Amino acid sequence: MSGDALMIGIIGVLLGLFVGRRWLKMQQARAGYRGAVAGVPKAKAAVKSARTAWLLATRGAMLAAVLLIVYFLATTTAVFQTAR
Repeated sequence: MSGDALMIGIIGVLLGLFVGRRWLKMQQARAGYRGAVAGVPKAKAAVKSARTAWLLATRGAMLAAVLLIVYFLATTTAVFQTAR
């Protein structure tokens, strides 16, 4: 195994862990939003805060997924370029 392949593998695993953490945070924020909506109807501030947290977590998860896709495309393209 070459040093480049090892580095690509390590970076890929780290990006995968990053995406997983973002996904988990998004799921937790969604559960908080559902709980706030199901709570007291007059607690508008709690619902607004929970919705904002969920939207920010969703945005973070989507950006992490895009980063992972770009990384995948860049590494597979680099592998195919060196195979010629």
